[in-house]
Amino acid sequence: SFVTQDDVFNAIEPVLHGVFEEFASGRRVSAAPFPRIPYREAMLKYGSDKPDLRNPLIITDVTQHFTKSGFGLFERIVEGGGVVRAIPAPNTADKSRKFFDDMNDWARSEGHAGLGYVTRKGGEFGGPIAKNHGEEGMAAIYDALGLGPDDGLFFAAGKEGQAAKLAGAARTRVAEQLGLIDP
Repeated sequence: SFVTQDDVFNAIEPVLHGVFEEFASGRRVSAAPFPRIPYREAMLKYGSDKPDLRNPLIITDVTQHFTKSGFGLFERIVEGGGVVRAIPAPNTADKSRKFFDDMNDWARSEGHAGLGYVTRKGGEFGGPIAKNHGEEGMAAIYDALGLGPDDGLFFAAGKEGQAAKLAGAARTRVAEQLGLIDP
C-alpha cells in the first residue's frame, strides 16, 4: 500500500502535540489537529510559508482592481504579469501621514521599490493611490475586503515572489506598529 505525506503527518501529529505540551512551560498549545495551510495559500494570505497566525492581518490579491484603473504604475505592473497585494491597517484614522510615509521609507530601506498606501478617515479616502485610483475604485476595493471607514491600506506590487515577500514583511510590521500581535 502507498503511504502519503498526509498519512505520515497524521501519525506524527499526536507525538508532536505531546512534545509541545511537555515543553510549553504552562503556555497554551494549539489543539491537534494542527492547521495545515497549502503553500500557495500561505504565500498569498501571509507572505510566508511559516506564518505567524497570532497576527490577525490577512493579505489579499487585488490585482484585478488595477487592470484598467487609471493608476498607471500599477496598470503597467499588472500588464507586465505582476500582481498587487493589499495589507489592511485597521483603525488608523488617528495616524498621521508620517506613519504611512515611514512605512514606505521602511520598504525602501529593505530593498523594495516602495509600499503604496491609502488612508481613510471618516469614510474619506486620502493618499497618493486614492487620488489616482479614484473614489469609486477605492470604494470597490474596501467593499471587497470588508474594510471600514477608518481603516488604512498598504499595497505591495511587482512580480509575484517580490510582492509576496514585501506584503509578508509589511503585514508583520503593520501589526507590530499597531500592537495587533498577541504576545
